[in-house]
Amino acid sequence: MTATNTRRADGERRRGPAAVLRLAAAALTAAAVAGCAHLGERPPVPTAGPASEPETAAQAAGQVVGQAYAGLSLRDDAASGRTVVGWVYPGPLRGDGFHSPHLKRGDVLVAVNGHPLRAEEFKTLVRQSAPGDKLLLTVGRTDGPADTAVPTAGQTLREETVELILANRTEWTGPLDEPTPARNGPGFADLAKLAEKPGPLEDYLLAANRAKGQEEPVGKLLALFEETRRDKGGFHALSRVEFAFQHPCRLSEVCRLTTDPLARLASEPEAFCLLAAANLDASTAPALPAKADLSQPAPALAAMAVHMTAARQSLEKALGGIAPGERRTVAESLSRYMDSLETYDAENPDFIRSLRASMRVDFDALLAGAAKLTALAGRGAMAPADAPLLPRPPGEVWKAVEGDVLAVLETPGGWLVYGGSGANRYDMSQLAGVIDAGGDDRYTWTSEAQPEVQVIVDFAGDDRYEGAEAGGPGAACMGLSLLNDRAGNDRYEGKLRACGSALLGAALLLDADGADEYRAEKWSLGAGFYGAGALLDLGGGNDVYWAADSSEGIGGPRGFGLLFDAGGQDLYRANGPTPSAYGTPGVYYGLSQGVGFGVRGYDTGGIGILADRGGNDRYEAGEFSQGGAYFWGLGILDDRGGNDVYYGNRYAQGFGCHQAAGALIDHHGDDTYWAMCAADQGSAWDIAVGLLLDRQGNDSYQAEGLAQGSAAMQGIAWLIDLAGNDRYVAGANSSHGQSIGNSYHYDRTGCLSWSVLLDAGGGTDFYSSGRPNGQTLTPGSPNEKKPEDSGLHGLFSDTDEALDSVPR
Repeated sequence: MTATNTRRADGERRRGPAAVLRLAAAALTAAAVAGCAHLGERPPVPTAGPASEPETAAQAAGQVVGQAYAGLSLRDDAASGRTVVGWVYPGPLRGDGFHSPHLKRGDVLVAVNGHPLRAEEFKTLVRQSAPGDKLLLTVGRTDGPADTAVPTAGQTLREETVELILANRTEWTGPLDEPTPARNGPGFADLAKLAEKPGPLEDYLLAANRAKGQEEPVGKLLALFEETRRDKGGFHALSRVEFAFQHPCRLSEVCRLTTDPLARLASEPEAFCLLAAANLDASTAPALPAKADLSQPAPALAAMAVHMTAARQSLEKALGGIAPGERRTVAESLSRYMDSLETYDAENPDFIRSLRASMRVDFDALLAGAAKLTALAGRGAMAPADAPLLPRPPGEVWKAVEGDVLAVLETPGGWLVYGGSGANRYDMSQLAGVIDAGGDDRYTWTSEAQPEVQVIVDFAGDDRYEGAEAGGPGAACMGLSLLNDRAGNDRYEGKLRACGSALLGAALLLDADGADEYRAEKWSLGAGFYGAGALLDLGGGNDVYWAADSSEGIGGPRGFGLLFDAGGQDLYRANGPTPSAYGTPGVYYGLSQGVGFGVRGYDTGGIGILADRGGNDRYEAGEFSQGGAYFWGLGILDDRGGNDVYYGNRYAQGFGCHQAAGALIDHHGDDTYWAMCAADQGSAWDIAVGLLLDRQGNDSYQAEGLAQGSAAMQGIAWLIDLAGNDRYVAGANSSHGQSIGNSYHYDRTGCLSWSVLLDAGGGTDFYSSGRPNGQTLTPGSPNEKKPEDSGLHGLFSDTDEALDSVPR
């Protein structure tokens, strides 16, 4: 049997975002999370393995610098003394994670070229080999199950020989496997200051650990986080994510550092470009231009042309490393991945090449181009009501415009139009820019094609913006976009990549006033994927945000996604119709509302933020939502005031999953948190950190298992409430400061998890677990037969001590 570097002719489809996320449930058994009926019922099929085995395909081959690639991860089984197959990646073995035509997870590697080899020895052999070299693998095919959380060898049924022809690493690996370039931009000084000393929360919790004799095991776990950060890297690794691993006890401070500057956006929306630069580790802060005068039609269009031309020049510099003939393939491949819930073709060379093309983007130039457009983001004055009308727009413009027109200008980047104060219609697939003086207008994108730089400034009216299948209002794909709506109750609609969404670009949707409605499907409403996308609603109206999934403040690889609402009683919903990633009836997949997301095995995640400045808000979302992150991302949901309601499902309300950091932070109000199934309200899985922090109010928490300060697989999970009379209800045995299983990395590290529930500031509190008021406990007990399943090193503390001196 021969395994070669030949791609499958049938183009077998690979598992995409939702299917990869299912990996997190593989070892969450009913016993570990009692009371959660659906968790772990059907094991998932992953495309990448846990960090106890090599996290990426190239690391599986021992090749971070070298060129040879096997796509095979091995694990030494201490109990049996055998070398077991962990993961089989796309590549020469044609794997899909658990299976390949040649071997599967749980099979045994007997010998290579006739010699027995352990896992590290196999890595060394591949490292010393070259693409095209042949390795003869003697494999013991076993009867053990493949879809287990940790590979387990069954009984050997037969031995087979597999001829493995090593591939070229760059054909099968993404930016994750390239070194992180040296960066030292405007955001690094603040992180350095934050690293100088611990804050009050860290001081209190580490002191409580010392008092309870847990300093050594928790210190060992913290060292594992730092080791994981140091060993991981990746070309697009972001400093704020890495800081959360270097100092996981300071996650709340990282969130404060990231969200406090957002207050500036209420009066200076153009500052979004500065915030994006800090979060994306740009080397310089972009210069912000003076605001253009848009009150006179012809001069306004001339000024618009100047700023758009300058932005286009910066964009060309940003994308100059990607050949013009290559750009369409890159955009289509990545857009197809973003649109694909269940599948992507990991054996399609375009997918790998497109991910790697992102390393040739100049993000400084990209954000500089976005900043140049902010000259058109001011409040300004519209054209006078008696401005003369054009009798008929010249050239082809009349096909794209209906209604009164005051001026037009043809530019190399497309037509610019200044519309009158009546009701107009604009086909934005044919126009580069529009300034509209007022009226209830309609903007449509009749095709996915649109100018690479596009600007809309609408001064007044109840307007409607309607996107195409992909792109649309306030969106950019390998481009730049600004939508500045100054007044009115507006409606924005799109499907994929709409409403403040950027793919290899930068996009800003700014709505300054009114009660507005935003509806899209995926990667929308503040989304960045190799770029920066923001939706800023500054009017204080009662707004509605609706998406299917992957929206409402999501940052993909080297992406910064922001949804910012200045106030009002708002509804945020990402709870259907996309089915559950686990097949759970009546449950939906969300991945929204402040989420950082990485392409596991290929590239690290970005930073996603949902920030609401006040009002009694309602948040509804499906799985993987509400302040969480997956694979080297950072996700934050930050609510600054009001009596809020949070409804979520599996992985919600402050979670981290597979080397990531997520937080939900609510600053004021009597809030209600409700989450179903498991991994909620301060939870973490697999060398990740999750935090739910509520600063004030009488709050209610309702969840099931692995919740309310509960971690597993060497995670760190905190639920912290700093004031009020609070109520905590959750499933027994895996909540309220108690950890569960740690089989992923225990053999290698000896570490367990660290779970914390801290209620400070006094008050009369209720715990369904029977935890007492006014005491500090260490929940959990050892498991002598299976020490990796011990529930030790938890911390529960109900104290009168005021910890609200934590910087806000």
